Order: sequence, then C-alpha cells, then structure tokens
Amino acid sequence: MVFITGMLGNMGCALMFNIFFSKKYYNLSKMLGLIFTSSLIIFLIFVPIYFLFEGGANVKYCVAGVQIIFSFFITLSLMDFLSHPNYAASSLMGNLVGFMLSCTVYFAVAMGALKNEATGTLILLISPSLIGYTVTLFGSSVWDMIYYKLFERGNNPFYLPSLSELRREEQEEIKKQEKINEEINVELN
Repeated sequence: MVFITGMLGNMGCALMFNIFFSKKYYNLSKMLGLIFTSSLIIFLIFVPIYFLFEGGANVKYCVAGVQIIFSFFITLSLMDFLSHPNYAASSLMGNLVGFMLSCTVYFAVAMGALKNEATGTLILLISPSLIGYTVTLFGSSVWDMIYYKLFERGNNPFYLPSLSELRREEQEEIKKQEKINEEINVELN
C-alpha cells in the first residue's frame, strides 16, 4: 500500500512540476521512469525494516511515514538531477536540508501521535505526505535562496561542469600550451 501510494504521489508531484515549471522539468517520461524505479528500490529496501520493528500497527505506520518522506526526497533529487545536472550537488544539499527538516517535524508529530491512541493512527497515516511534500520543498527553497545569495556575490561553489565544458577547457589549455611552445622554439643560426 505504501509503495503504490508513495509512487503515485511522487508521480503526481512530477506531473505538477512538469505542468507548472515546464521549462525546467520538461522530460516527464524520464522522470516517471526514474520515479517508478526508485520507488521500487526503496520499497525493497524498506521491506526488511518493517520486520525489524515489532510492536503495534502505529510503529509500522511510523516506518511507512519515513518511507514516504524518504521516497519524496529521492524523487525530488532525481528530478533536479535530470533537469539541471550542473547543479546536482547544490540540489542534493537543498533537498537534504528539506529531508532533515521534514524528518524532524514528522518525528515530533509521530511522538505526539504515539502517545494519543485515539487519533494517533489517523495522524500517522495523514501526516507523512503532508509534512514530506511541504517541508521538503520548503527546505529546498530555503537552500536555493541561500545559494542564490552566494551566486549573486560571485561564488558558485557547487557548480559541476559538463563533459563538453571540460573538453572545451582542455582544448583551450592545449592551444595555449602549443602557443607557448611555438614562442619558445626559436631557431638560432
């Protein structure tokens, strides 16, 4: 159940990003394929974790909540890597900030929900999606604002050059070296 709902929620998020930010998140078919694959891998990783935690259903719901939040973190990271690979390191940092914030908020809510047996189950079922999708995006946008301020001041610490840029720089370096070698090779008679 968590696999299907998490995957459909993440695919819905990718569709919304594709609709509202179509210039940045334009490759919907690749995003959906990556989301399906990553959701399946995350599910396979979490299956043994469900068997490790013994206790009531509420404990299993807490693990399911962590799975939903982690799945959205991976989905958002994959979408960012696909849309702008040169800033993959920066995207990972922002999404990690959002993931840590959402886990902190979720664990605080889960601790309160585990104490209250009457409404605790309902809170544990609803809160991971609400917290994961909102707080992760909030943390990511906070990082984007910080990184934009760094970029405004002339710093671009997390920029990863593409292969074509690296090749171009290498060719320019070779041309400079050839020019220096030509200047040094003066024949004396």
